[in-house]
Amino acid sequence: MNRTWSSRVPDAIDALVTRLRAVTQNTDLTIRDGPWVEGGTDPQVIVIGFNGFRADYLRPTGATSEDFGTAAVSVSGASDGLGAGIRETFTISCASIVRTGDTKAIAVARRQSYNNVKVVGAVLVEPPLWLGGTVMRAVLGTSHSLDYVHDRRGLLVFLPFMIECEAQAQQLCHGKKCLRHARTRAALP
Repeated sequence: MNRTWSSRVPDAIDALVTRLRAVTQNTDLTIRDGPWVEGGTDPQVIVIGFNGFRADYLRPTGATSEDFGTAAVSVSGASDGLGAGIRETFTISCASIVRTGDTKAIAVARRQSYNNVKVVGAVLVEPPLWLGGTVMRAVLGTSHSLDYVHDRRGLLVFLPFMIECEAQAQQLCHGKKCLRHARTRAALP
């Protein structure tokens, strides 16, 4: 049976970005919703939905010659029991990016990049748990990578990491009523 269901991914990302921006409001840490924007001068950035640097013009520096590309969000779903629900599991790709003009300050930049990831981890476990209830579980992924890039402006530290989530997505509706809802995006009665 085909089921039309509503993903919780947009709700989870919106909740994460909103909460992180509130927590980091008066700090040097910038929270970006979506891919890197070329020409940014922020010294510390957390990118939610980081999909890497695929094209040359998207890279913050010409020194990043390799593609770091990945999906911003990876999602899978499965029927959950006898009900109309779908158990949705998804991984949100993120990155902590720190820039310093001092190429000798690699240890400081690296530590700051990891500290920025700690901020994300703290938001995931603060009440109400799991992104304000938008998901059933949200945790920092168990693996990450670390990369350094030296360029004419100094040093960039890239720390891509993942947030693993589980949510209960619900079936929207059946038949013509469902088609009408999908076209109008109106609230269901």
